[in-house]
Amino acid sequence: MKQFYFFILAALMLAFTSLVNAQDIVITEIMYNPPEAGTDSLEFIELYNNDVVAVDLTGWSFTQGVSHTFGAVIMNPGDYLVVAKNASAIQNVYGYSTAIEWNSGALSNGGEAIVLATVGGAQTIDSVYYYNTIPWAGAEANGNGASIVFCDPSSDNTDPVNWYASITSSSVVVNGITVLGSPGFEDAVCATLCNSVSTISVSDCGSYTVPSGNDTYTASGSYMDTILNAAGCDSVITINLTINNSVTGTDFQTACGSYTWIDGMTYTSSNTNAMHTIVGGAANGCDSIVTLDLTINNVATGTDVQAACGSYTWIDGTIYTASNNNATFTILAGAVNGCDSIVTLDLTINASNDAGVDSSLTVCMNEQIDFDTLSSLGTAGNWFDFTNTPVSGVVALSSIPGDYEFSYIIYTSSNCPADTATYTITVDGTCDYLAINTESMIDVSVYPNPASSILTIQNSSNTTSLKVEMLDMNGRIVLVENDVFKNSSNANLVIDHLNKGIYTLRIYDETSQKLFKIVKQ
Repeated sequence: MKQFYFFILAALMLAFTSLVNAQDIVITEIMYNPPEAGTDSLEFIELYNNDVVAVDLTGWSFTQGVSHTFGAVIMNPGDYLVVAKNASAIQNVYGYSTAIEWNSGALSNGGEAIVLATVGGAQTIDSVYYYNTIPWAGAEANGNGASIVFCDPSSDNTDPVNWYASITSSSVVVNGITVLGSPGFEDAVCATLCNSVSTISVSDCGSYTVPSGNDTYTASGSYMDTILNAAGCDSVITINLTINNSVTGTDFQTACGSYTWIDGMTYTSSNTNAMHTIVGGAANGCDSIVTLDLTINNVATGTDVQAACGSYTWIDGTIYTASNNNATFTILAGAVNGCDSIVTLDLTINASNDAGVDSSLTVCMNEQIDFDTLSSLGTAGNWFDFTNTPVSGVVALSSIPGDYEFSYIIYTSSNCPADTATYTITVDGTCDYLAINTESMIDVSVYPNPASSILTIQNSSNTTSLKVEMLDMNGRIVLVENDVFKNSSNANLVIDHLNKGIYTLRIYDETSQKLFKIVKQ
């Protein structure tokens, strides 16, 4: 049983092998109208094994043209096989002794299809429909002695341009015509047609591989290439070759911050070595290789330091009323390098100076005013009298009635303008501050007068609560002694530090006062 299965498997494999290689059995020569009169005996069909392995033709047949089924026939690679109407006639005329006679039929002189098929006609192996007219080899083959020959078994044998009239002579003359043909051999016509010579002009990029695949050239020039076919024929080609080179170039770009190039990459730093190939992008049809030369410039940054009084309108159009050090503004293309300029604000808002409101006051002649307490703002500002002379502390006003303007100027906030409040002090002529109860101090005296360094005050009543002050000609207090007597009836007042001039010496308590004009020498 095992041997039976092995036999079946072997038969299947053999059939499969034959089928695989069946397409390589080619009809290569046909004698369809020999120069004989009456019945033709020299008709034949030539087959050629155009494969690299043997092919078993057992059971194959001609299904059209003539009728024949092959017996046990194996064709080796490169073998010819002749199937003829009369094997003896073929041997007598051509000297070919192994022709196989077909079973029946004859070839049409006007042309017909010849079909070779596998067992039972399952697969057509080769089929040729010949004619006795142009473009087939008509006149020579149509009763004039020649067979028709297919020289290149690797080409298309259904194309009449690939068939030629035989020129191989049998040296046999029939009816005055020499019989031509080469059953079982390559025909002489194939030798004359075999080597083809042609010239082509080719342009390529970078390099070119010749049709045979044997050589690759990288420079322009004239080159030869030879292509061999299965029948040993040469196709000699002269190649006029032009080698075009790829085109190279540099793409110079300048961008701010980042740049997206033709390669799809986004670059954030300068680059001089990135490359991109544009396939077929050059004018000569070759590739275009582009090198990037990119300069990335950065945006410029800076700080705008500002100080303002009360409020400030910045370049962003916003009015700021408080100090700010985080606002930013982008000036498009504002930098020297053409990029954006990002500015950060550093703003100090100073409060406006406020000297208060204008005011007025009425006092008696020679009355003292304490300017340090006159304004609710205290000593934050500076006082100036009507002659624009600075004043401070306690000042005795004029003995001349009238209106006197004093200015209070405050300038505590930098970057803000000074603010001024005007105080109008009216000196009332109907009262005199120095005339109050002078009789109560009738026993108080002063000497020497004029004096240069020491001024002695005589207090006969020994009044201990008396106070002393001296005023210059402008009413400014230049000397104050609140406890000069210290339970003594006499007191010495040091005046050597005062400038020479006339001063007013005022001796007073809570209920009375006495004034002396003192000449300082």
